[in-house]
Amino acid sequence: MNRAAPAILFAFPEFRRMARELVRSPGMVEGRFRADRYGNGEWHVSLGADVAGKECVVLGTVTPPADSMVALGILVHTLKKEGARRITALLPYLAYARADKDHERESMGAAWLGGFLASSGVDEVVTVDLHSDRDRVLFPIPIVSLSPATLFARAFGGRRLRDAVVVAPDRGAIPRCEAARTALGILRPAAYFEKHRHGRRMTQCGPFGDVGETAILIDDIFDTGMTLSLAVRALRKRGVRSIFVAATHGLFTDLKFRPDSVAGMVVTDTIPRTKGPPKGVKVLSVIPLLKGHFGARYA
Repeated sequence: MNRAAPAILFAFPEFRRMARELVRSPGMVEGRFRADRYGNGEWHVSLGADVAGKECVVLGTVTPPADSMVALGILVHTLKKEGARRITALLPYLAYARADKDHERESMGAAWLGGFLASSGVDEVVTVDLHSDRDRVLFPIPIVSLSPATLFARAFGGRRLRDAVVVAPDRGAIPRCEAARTALGILRPAAYFEKHRHGRRMTQCGPFGDVGETAILIDDIFDTGMTLSLAVRALRKRGVRSIFVAATHGLFTDLKFRPDSVAGMVVTDTIPRTKGPPKGVKVLSVIPLLKGHFGARYA
């Protein structure tokens, strides 16, 4: 889709490196802004560019702490107030997307986030590896989800894993596993686990499907690692000797799993962090995915 004028990219400081690469893409230029606090802690945003009638992309995060979401929301609102024609929120990791089930007397964070972004002035969200299609239903604005399958294929393709089986740690991960299996050129059907929650307790059944000596576990979020830990244990009981893990978003919260206990593990850089990943984890850049998407859109 061609544009008469380039899109303006407004990136928060933690995404500066990613932004430098994106503005090298055709049809995208850097936009400057300041996000400061008043003495009482309230946010204030000032723009360094005229955005009237322009298409804008805001690269940031809604991941806790809540300050991130407030700053992003005020920036978007300011762009809309100043006449931006269209605003895309580029959120590599879409926080709250797991809170997509309607349980009685419980919050549903995905629906709340969608409403917040829409009311702030966002017209569309672009993310990497959306948690589930239920999020699309809950959001009042479109969501574009970019698949990391090609990144995982490049990371594991050189290991000659054509005879491996791709394994989903739960049914929800089956579609992303099928995408990775295709990208890796693996012919063997994917295997999967079934996960059940009982309050705060979780049980897992499986694996269902044939597994060999080598397996690649693929999921969207690596948080505590409990789901993957149970899956690894079950696979080893089934005789799997080499296990590789690929997870799109590495949260690494209160780890229950040692990444260096498997043959290899990769995550992407969708979540900015001040220190390196845990031992045994390789980080893949999502910049090729983002450049491919926006390059095609604005070229």
